[in-house]
Amino acid sequence: MVQAGGDIALAVIGFATIVISFMYSDSGHPWLDAHGCFQIRTFWINNLFIIIAVVLIALSEDYDIAIASLSSLQSPQGIVLRITVIFIIYHAIWWLVRNVKGYKRVVRDQPIPNPASWFFGG
Repeated sequence: MVQAGGDIALAVIGFATIVISFMYSDSGHPWLDAHGCFQIRTFWINNLFIIIAVVLIALSEDYDIAIASLSSLQSPQGIVLRITVIFIIYHAIWWLVRNVKGYKRVVRDQPIPNPASWFFGG
């Protein structure tokens, strides 16, 4: 129950951030506009990654980690599970690096070099 509350709170905060970014996307300050674009793209790319992770988890749902042996990791569900774990780790690193780089630049009043990037903004 507490986890669901935290997930809902994060979703609301993320949505509020996007609404604010859209409201101030034409602020007249090019470096702030770049950050707004960067935030909006981070939000949508993050949602795409979450959808992909949920699909991968659904594909490996019959896989029971508690009784897994090394031989069962070669099964189709085991392979999908490994891909899912790697994808989730990549997503977490991507999200963290993208947010830290954006924060460091906004504190220094610097624009994001490539706000339309799928990676870390240049």
